[in-house]
Amino acid sequence: MDCPKCGDGMTAGVLMGGRDGIYWFSKEYRKKHAFAPVTKKAKEEAGMFAIRSGDGIFTPNEDFYVCKKCGLMTAELPNIKEAAESE
Repeated sequence: MDCPKCGDGMTAGVLMGGRDGIYWFSKEYRKKHAFAPVTKKAKEEAGMFAIRSGDGIFTPNEDFYVCKKCGLMTAELPNIKEAAESE
C-alpha cells in the first residue's frame, strides 16, 4: 500500500496492547511468531514501536499500515465495514 500523504510505500503491521501500552509491529514478524517481541533484538527485527504507553488497551489484529517516512498510519477494518453493510 502506498502512503496517501507522501506516496512512499507503507509497511503492514498489527497493533497489540496490554498493561504496558499499545505497540505496532510488522505483519511479517507476526506471521513467524506467536507472541509480541520482548528482547531488544526481537523488537528491532519486528520494527516495533510504541503508540501509547500505560493504558491497558488491547486492539484486535487488523491490518495497520505505517509510513515511516511521514509518520502516517492507516488501517483496514473489515469488521466495521461488515457492520455498516448489515445495517
